[in-house]
Amino acid sequence: MTPYSLNFSTLYNPSINKMPRNIDIATRALVVTLKASSSKTTIEIATLAGLNPRTVDRIYERAIDAGFDSPNLNAIEPAWPYLKRNTTKKGAPKSRTEAIAMWQATWKNLPLEAIQRWIERILRYVQETRGWK
Repeated sequence: MTPYSLNFSTLYNPSINKMPRNIDIATRALVVTLKASSSKTTIEIATLAGLNPRTVDRIYERAIDAGFDSPNLNAIEPAWPYLKRNTTKKGAPKSRTEAIAMWQATWKNLPLEAIQRWIERILRYVQETRGWK
């Protein structure tokens, strides 16, 4: 075998090309959320979710086909009212620099409990609107 020879089994693996049927709702929601609202690549999302990149793309394609491009699935949406409330508690910032500093400080100190609630909100939305269990 020469160094340039290819083995067909490395090019085509049926188990890679089929989407697993038992992907749980949390994993599907994670994939859709990250694909829709982050700058992560498909490969990065696949690594995070423990999936094949093709599976990640298929999950997202099916979600879009089913109407999952709703703002209710965007993980960042609930953060905006939280950030606005917490940056304007003592009145509006006096300058752009002050506003940026306040938003950055609030973002840095975002409680993990709030982020978890926002993620769970996405799961509830998917379960209620699409019947995923």
